[in-house]
Amino acid sequence: MPKLDPQNTALVLIDLQQGLLSMPLAPYSGAKLIDNALRLAAALKKLGGLVIQVRVDFSAGYADRPGQYVDQPMSLPAEGLPSGWADFPKSRSGKIGFRLNGLR
Repeated sequence: MPKLDPQNTALVLIDLQQGLLSMPLAPYSGAKLIDNALRLAAALKKLGGLVIQVRVDFSAGYADRPGQYVDQPMSLPAEGLPSGWADFPKSRSGKIGFRLNGLR
């Protein structure tokens, strides 16, 4: 396996938000995914790496949703997504998202 230089490495966290983590996931639960992401992010930041969070959300009426299905069909409610769907989850300390945990 190639060795990564932490100062030239980025960890890109995609889809780690309430709406997606509340879905049935396998082989790991949403809580386990968050724990792993926080552990990896903290280790990389400590070594000088970059951690980037990507928030996925849609405009009113879903005008900007992808036109084709990627891994599973998108079932989007006509009345819009539930409140908090695009929010980053709370950490075990109760703080919201990774940014408030010093992992910016």
